Amino acid sequence: MTGWRLGYAIMPEALAERVELLLTHSVGCTATFTQIAGIEALTADQEQADAVVSEYQRRRDRMVAGLNAITGVRCQVPQGAFYVFPTSNLLDFHRASWPVACWMKPG
Repeated sequence: MTGWRLGYAIMPEALAERVELLLTHSVGCTATFTQIAGIEALTADQEQADAVVSEYQRRRDRMVAGLNAITGVRCQVPQGAFYVFPTSNLLDFHRASWPVACWMKPG
């Protein structure tokens, strides 16, 4: 359901009433087909979802291990996503020593 923007929140009722005022006017109502798909996603067999989660974990673990194998690079295993945020002391030098293409090219 990537891009279908269906979600939920758990919060005190008083806060939920205020949040509802914001959401109703900022994101509109969720389309009926999206609501039906959300119910199916939560109630259907989870075998495929479990397979995708396992694949993302495998990729994440491989990326973290690869980064940590580089001298001077440290990367913790993310706890809630597959994004990784390595830190490094390798880049602690003046930008002028980089080739221009490395730091001038967007993206």
